[in-house]
Amino acid sequence: MSRFSRLSIILAGLGLTAALGLTACERVPLLAPTGTVINLTLASDVAALNSSVDVIAVLIENGGTSGTGTGTSSSTTAAGTPVQNGTVVSFTTTIGTIEPAEAKTQNGRVNVKLVTGGQSGKATITAYSGGAKSTAQITIGAAAVDHILTTASPANLSSSGGSTTISARVEDVSGNGLVGIPVQFTSTKGTLSASTVNTNSNGVATTTLSTTVAADVTATVGAKTSKVTVNVATRASVTVTGPTSTVS
Repeated sequence: MSRFSRLSIILAGLGLTAALGLTACERVPLLAPTGTVINLTLASDVAALNSSVDVIAVLIENGGTSGTGTGTSSSTTAAGTPVQNGTVVSFTTTIGTIEPAEAKTQNGRVNVKLVTGGQSGKATITAYSGGAKSTAQITIGAAAVDHILTTASPANLSSSGGSTTISARVEDVSGNGLVGIPVQFTSTKGTLSASTVNTNSNGVATTTLSTTVAADVTATVGAKTSKVTVNVATRASVTVTGPTSTVS
């Protein structure tokens, strides 16, 4: 074999090795370097059932953190710089799903969504990349209910009874109506058109009570209850007294 042929084989082998090495490197995901801080933020502290909430993670190299809490787990200080574009960040949640569960940074930032289902509770969301990790919490569904406001329209029925609309507005601690919350209705008298109703876009669930006597209607969500009384007017009565002497 000539010297030129041997040299060609060597160069070809080196080229193949370099190509294989490059392919192997491309397969290894880029993760956050040591000392990276993840600032994890949720668009809201509460979420309705079967809804979605934006989740934002900002990765800072050599950053610092201050403060923790529901919704925002930490905040970065002015020190540090965003991680390299394409750094892979993974997400998990104890309730619902994260879509997508893995994302790559752009200017140190990734945006994903928490998609809730039909389960209520307090969800813990975790974002991690390399050795960096951060968590945040959000209250979902009935777990976010602070109080219920129940009304009847009309609240007073005629002596023959009738029908009235019972409305229950489900609110969080800030007075915001909660969407998609199942409300259970019970009544001491009469009949209800529906015993379980989900709240609408205004956080209100409604049912109809039909009764001929006064009744108390209770709306229940988890451990929270609220009651309204529907009154029925008293029937007028006439007393007739006969004569005491003999009638001829």
